Amino acid sequence: MNRAMLTSEKIATQNLAALSGVIIGLEEESYGGTQAGMVKPLSSKVAGLDKSFRCEPDGRNIEFSTEPTDDVGECIASVITQRILLRDLLDNLGGYTIVPSGTIPLGNTSQFCPVTSGNLYYNHIERTWGTSVVTAGLHLSAGIEDIETLIRVSQVMRLESPLYLALSASSPFLGGKVTGYSSTRWHIFPLSPEKTPFFRNYTHYRRWVERQVLQKYIFNARNIWLAARPNGDEAPYELNRVEIRICDRIDDPALLLAVMTLFQARVAEVRDNPEISVERLLDSGENLERRATHNEKNAAQKGLAGSYWDWQSEQEISLRDFLEQQLVRLLSDADPVVSEAFDEVLRLGDVASRWLQWWQQGVSIEAILARAIELAEARDALWNAKSRVVCAK
Repeated sequence: MNRAMLTSEKIATQNLAALSGVIIGLEEESYGGTQAGMVKPLSSKVAGLDKSFRCEPDGRNIEFSTEPTDDVGECIASVITQRILLRDLLDNLGGYTIVPSGTIPLGNTSQFCPVTSGNLYYNHIERTWGTSVVTAGLHLSAGIEDIETLIRVSQVMRLESPLYLALSASSPFLGGKVTGYSSTRWHIFPLSPEKTPFFRNYTHYRRWVERQVLQKYIFNARNIWLAARPNGDEAPYELNRVEIRICDRIDDPALLLAVMTLFQARVAEVRDNPEISVERLLDSGENLERRATHNEKNAAQKGLAGSYWDWQSEQEISLRDFLEQQLVRLLSDADPVVSEAFDEVLRLGDVASRWLQWWQQGVSIEAILARAIELAEARDALWNAKSRVVCAK
């Protein structure tokens, strides 16, 4: 049976990781465009039709988010529901659809398409970084109440975020060309500011953010762009979640379910074990910023085949080995759909590597995108139909 058709009552109503009590959420950025994969600036039109969808500084990015929940299956069902609605809205605008990829695979990559001229923050982004920010990503969030625990977890997840990048890598093309990267998105996406320390505690974090804003190194607290960060609606003064921002979009619902399940389980493990902390390395003088950059660059270029400096063993291993270690420890009893999704990515590689294999066999980028669009639409429709049957029981 096609894995896209599989779900289960366990996923929909009683995911094991939910027992951890970690509230999770997703924020997804998508491109709208033609069935042939040409990206178009459609976000303002979509946002005008349904308030669930938001504009980003460039009109080619369409954003939506899920409501907080401790049920991963419920979270993924919400994502699929909103994708289907987004496709309907795009179709009504002229036969458009969601274009897979974390970077603009076809189309103009040198010209910014501003949504509005009245937003000072958006204007600042356009002037400072241009089209390097016009990417489609996935932000994973996990709620943590205790603020010092939140800081500790965010630092650990910053070091481990390359694993999530490798699992999601889906941007080997940019403007009709092969780039040599599994995640061109993270290769070109600007860090803001260029250097961010590993925070020892909340006071260190708050004072650092205040200083960056005061000295105009960043526009505001939202302008801290790095692989993972503490966040909250009133940051830096009120924080309530850790956020991984490094991922490309994940079209496959089963892989998205698997990645979120792993994320929730790992956050719970770190949250509940104070000894899992980077403090020892900071005390030793280890340059964690350099280590983090090394890991992120390797994941962006090679995906799961990239090398990874394991901060706990202080040894160099492959991201594939690091993933397998976490799966054995955290998800040995995972739902079969989750296990199969991880088995598939370990066996076949990330989406970027699969697309590149097709391209090396002579398939055009246009044909690869058309195939990916068709597959993504079918998977979402099948997953949505099966979820509705399960939830109706």
